[in-house]
Amino acid sequence: MTEPFDQLLESYARLVVRVGANVQPGQEVVVSALPEQADAARAITAEAYRVGASKVTLQYRDPFEKRAAVEHGPEELLGTSQEHEFVQVRGWQQTRPAMISLTGNPHPTLMDGLDPARLAKRCRSS
Repeated sequence: MTEPFDQLLESYARLVVRVGANVQPGQEVVVSALPEQADAARAITAEAYRVGASKVTLQYRDPFEKRAAVEHGPEELLGTSQEHEFVQVRGWQQTRPAMISLTGNPHPTLMDGLDPARLAKRCRSS
């Protein structure tokens, strides 16, 4: 028997994939989430494959990595992107994937106390 939370998660995934993103058979899907959203991201991934997605790419963004970069990373690299990130995005021009980004902030005070100028530079690349 499926637990009530699992049922809600499956219903949410169906809504996101079938209505929100309108994923079509054969379409690629990119899901962007925080590590804390892994259960929802996995449910969305499974649902996307159920409706016929050809490939689902799951990308995790970790706000603790962002904080570490702002706090300790080299100034000249804040706000920069890696070449492989550009290559991936350029590839989306051809594949035209459905983009699903889970939002929410499980750590609303995580960036407190950081240098605002450094944080602004880092946020340009996120």
